[in-house]
Amino acid sequence: MGNCQAAETAMPAAEIEHPDGKHERIYRSIRVSHVMSTNPGYYVAVVTCSGGAETAVKYATLLQPDDNLHIGQAYRLVSFEEVLREFCSKKRVRLSRLIQRQKEREERKTSEGGADEVGNSSPEMVKLVVSHKVENCAMKILAFFSF
Repeated sequence: MGNCQAAETAMPAAEIEHPDGKHERIYRSIRVSHVMSTNPGYYVAVVTCSGGAETAVKYATLLQPDDNLHIGQAYRLVSFEEVLREFCSKKRVRLSRLIQRQKEREERKTSEGGADEVGNSSPEMVKLVVSHKVENCAMKILAFFSF
């Protein structure tokens, strides 16, 4: 009787890693849209490794809602904020660059004579510009993942 195994380890499964560290095993093929509907605010990414044992690099590739989760694969739930941050960093939209550009614009405007208007609203204006850029990134992501 030494050949007993737990049912969970004997069956192949797809494994989903939640942001809180919990691992969920799924023993059948299901759609990504089902996982996304049970975990609102999260996207599903497949985790792949490349390179050798010493230089293994993990990549997470976002899946479309109509894709299937396959048995034997590792998946990870990724929040909208993480997706947005990665998407924006790849598009070279950086907060520091936006703030620097806004400060340069304000300096040009103050040198031209509009000091009161720009000086009073500069933090709000920077937030507005940053939120506009982030909103553009968010809209591109939502258009890409709409189903």
